[in-house]
Amino acid sequence: TKNIKCKEGRTGTCKTCRYKKQKVRNGSTEGKILRSRLASKYKEEEPTKYMLYSAKHRAKRDNVPFNISSKDIAIPSVCPVLGIPLIVSKGKPTSNSPSLDKLIPELGYVKGNVNVISHRANLIKSNSSLQEIEAVLKWLQDKTKEALDVG
Repeated sequence: TKNIKCKEGRTGTCKTCRYKKQKVRNGSTEGKILRSRLASKYKEEEPTKYMLYSAKHRAKRDNVPFNISSKDIAIPSVCPVLGIPLIVSKGKPTSNSPSLDKLIPELGYVKGNVNVISHRANLIKSNSSLQEIEAVLKWLQDKTKEALDVG
């Protein structure tokens, strides 16, 4: 029988397809390029599923709970934090890219603890506590007021 998925038309996997799969599995440069192209295409076509898959991978890597589904991930048109439009990028994330945020990181990816916000908002929040963000806000407000008073 012929396998229409392989160029050579044989049952199983042809040399060309087997070689490609092996490269992807072995982590070669060509395999990484192929993986990134596939991920980029999937990210653009199915951003919710891509975010879910990525979150599941990070949860396993970081040993945090995970119990969300694609139904728990709703990508709004505008970032609820910064008010900027959310645009799914093809490659690396931009400031406007949607990003899955854990409100309380220690709780993991569980229902009620995840929100979709902009990549920029998530970067601002990523390594900061609430007290640190409030301290930066107070400092900015004071310095802005001083600068306006001087000028």
